Amino acid sequence: MGVKDIRLKTRPELLTLAAELSGQIRDLRSLVVTRQHKNVRELRNKKRELARVQTVLRQTAEPSKQ
Repeated sequence: MGVKDIRLKTRPELLTLAAELSGQIRDLRSLVVTRQHKNVRELRNKKRELARVQTVLRQTAEPSKQ
């Protein structure tokens, strides 16, 4: 999911998406550590996607301070 797609979502949708991604990251981390899941890149991509969602949430929460 790209930044353009994330920006189109509403704040409640972004909050639920962030919660889902956090859960997926937790599950993937435990699977990778126990070597039940070999695709480490998927974990990295989920973390980046969560960071994008959190960034958009912060940008929409407070007005620009310039």
